Amino acid sequence: MKTFVLGSTLLLFVACSSDSGNDSSGANPPAGQVQAAQADQARPAMVEIVNRHRLSLGLLPLVETDALEEEIQAHADDMADGRSSFGHSGMSDRCAQARAELGGGNACGEIVARGQEDVQAAFDAWLGSPGHKARMEDPRYNRAGVGIAFDGDGRPYWGMLFLQR
Repeated sequence: MKTFVLGSTLLLFVACSSDSGNDSSGANPPAGQVQAAQADQARPAMVEIVNRHRLSLGLLPLVETDALEEEIQAHADDMADGRSSFGHSGMSDRCAQARAELGGGNACGEIVARGQEDVQAAFDAWLGSPGHKARMEDPRYNRAGVGIAFDGDGRPYWGMLFLQR
């Protein structure tokens, strides 16, 4: 079991595996269900850790926005499933769709990562990249959404979409 403490929030990420599926008790949920639960916990935790970083720099915190989450989650799903290459292809379309759903917006940016096993590792990878760090620290952004998906081998694909609104 991996335990991550973020601020005052305690997050437990438990990796479970199911056997041949003969256990009808439901004690071991399928990997997809476990991954979905991890993603549900990881999204707000990522916004929290990025906001703590932004606040340490005197920047305003980001507000989680469903429209941004839906766009970046779809991209994370596409990257994990191989429907899209890893990277930022289609970002302008995601930004346009998010702006339309939110009734407008200005600056829009995105960061992605793959393979980092937890929120802290993904954040650290972004912080260690000048381009990704600049996106997280851009004072124009005030909205964000986080996406996380897992490929067939269980490797996570992370994404964060930012918007000035």
